[in-house]
Amino acid sequence: MDLGRLDHVLRSGLWRPIWQNGWAPMLGSAVIRYRRELRLFQRFELETRIVTWTDTTAVMEHTFFDRRRCAARGQMAARALVKAGFYDRKDRSFVTIRAADRGTRPAGGGNRKSSARRPRSRRS
Repeated sequence: MDLGRLDHVLRSGLWRPIWQNGWAPMLGSAVIRYRRELRLFQRFELETRIVTWTDTTAVMEHTFFDRRRCAARGQMAARALVKAGFYDRKDRSFVTIRAADRGTRPAGGGNRKSSARRPRSRRS
């Protein structure tokens, strides 16, 4: 599950503000339900998604799939819900989701694309 969270942080660009601000990842709680056995060194797929969030924490779902059982996607072997956040050591407080989101956007804020659209020219 740590690899799933790490992959999510890297792909979302959240690693930049974490690195720049020295935030520490904190795991609040984890609940897992096992359905099928995964043996040591057995290949599996891990899907990670954010289910919901509060002001300072996010709840992530990690789903493990056994690739031996079905060629397409595999059969679910386990599902975990994890409550996690980031701790700012300097401020001695948890980082808000808004502050983390601001750190992933390009300078100037907003979306990467301009909200104003240029009119298209018509060809006759």
